[in-house]
Amino acid sequence: MSFNSGFPVVFTTSQMNSGVGGSENISDSLGNILFYTMGFTLYNRDNNVMPNGWAILGGSLCAVNYMKIAIAFQRLDDGTKYYLINAGCGSFPNPSGLRYSVIDMNLDGGLGDIPPGMNGLAIPGGARAYSAVTATRDHNNHDIWFVVRLQDTDSNYYASYHITSTGINFTPVLSNSLVPMYTPPAISHSIWNLRISRDGTKIMAVYNDILEYSNFNSATGQVSPMFHYTFPACGDKPICPSDAEFSIDGRYLYVSAGGADATCTLMGILYQFDATATDSAGFAQSMVQLALVHYNPGLQLAPDGKIYVTNPEVDSLSVINNPSSPGTTCNLQRNDFTSLCRALFCDYL
Repeated sequence: MSFNSGFPVVFTTSQMNSGVGGSENISDSLGNILFYTMGFTLYNRDNNVMPNGWAILGGSLCAVNYMKIAIAFQRLDDGTKYYLINAGCGSFPNPSGLRYSVIDMNLDGGLGDIPPGMNGLAIPGGARAYSAVTATRDHNNHDIWFVVRLQDTDSNYYASYHITSTGINFTPVLSNSLVPMYTPPAISHSIWNLRISRDGTKIMAVYNDILEYSNFNSATGQVSPMFHYTFPACGDKPICPSDAEFSIDGRYLYVSAGGADATCTLMGILYQFDATATDSAGFAQSMVQLALVHYNPGLQLAPDGKIYVTNPEVDSLSVINNPSSPGTTCNLQRNDFTSLCRALFCDYL
C-alpha cells in the first residue's frame, strides 16, 4: 500500500505471491516504490524481475514457509545502493544460512539490479541463522543493527550484526537465549518472527509455541532476555503464536496466534499485551483478547502509526486504529479494506 496521499491506497500491480510471508519492499524518501521481494525473487518498480534478481536465497520454500525472512535498507556510504538481508530457511541440520545481496539502483536504466557476484553472499557466523530477521537503528540514529536467531546444537544465541558507513561488520554480537532452538535428538522450538520496538529497546522473538521477551541495547547490539511466555492450552489444544508487532510508542504489544479460544474452538486469535511488563506474570495479567479471526493473521506497523492485520484467504485487511490505547479502545476495525485485495489473497505487508 502507498501512504503518500495520507491514507492507504492499494498497490494493485504488485507481482508478489507469498502465501504465508517473507515479503519486503523498499521505497525512496518520497514514498515511491523501488523494489520488492518475497525472499527469493526480486522485482523492480515496473513489477518485472530484475535481470539478476532470481534465487536470492535459493528456493521458493523460503518465501512460503516463514514470516519475515528478508529485510532491506539503504547503504550508508552510497544512497544509490541497498543491502538485502535474507535469514536462513530449511530445517536443521541444513539451513541455507544468513546471506546478503547488494542492489544497485544505477543498473538496468535506473530500475536497479544486483551486480554480478553480489547475489546471496554468505554472512560469516550466520550459517545457522533460521527463518526470521529484524533490524533497528543504532543508538546514534545513523548506523544499523540487524538481528537473527541461530539454530544449532551449540548455538543457542541471538546474533546481532552492525552496519556502518564502512559496510557490514561480519563479527556478530552473540547473546544467550532462554529458548533452546535445538535439543538433540529433536528440534524443540522453531523461530517464526523477530520484532524490535520502534525505539530500539525491546525485542520479541515469536516461536512456534512460545514467546521470548528481551531488552535490546541499540548501542552494543546485546540482547538481554527477561522472560518467556507460553499461552495456556485449552484442554489438549495449545495456542501457538505466529506474529507480533509493537505500537509506535512501544507501550503495547500485539500478538497473533492460532489455536483454541475459550470454548476450545480452533481458530486464529489476536491479543494485546502491556509491553512495559518486566516479568511473565505481569505480561500474562495484561493480556486482552481482541478478536477471533479466520486464521493466524500477520501484523505490520504502517507509516500512519496504525497496525494493519492480514486476513489470509480473505479479500480484506483489518486495522488497529489506535495501537497505543489499552484494550478494546485500540479500535480494531475488522475487514476495514473490503475491496483492497479484490480477488487476490491478502499477503503479509
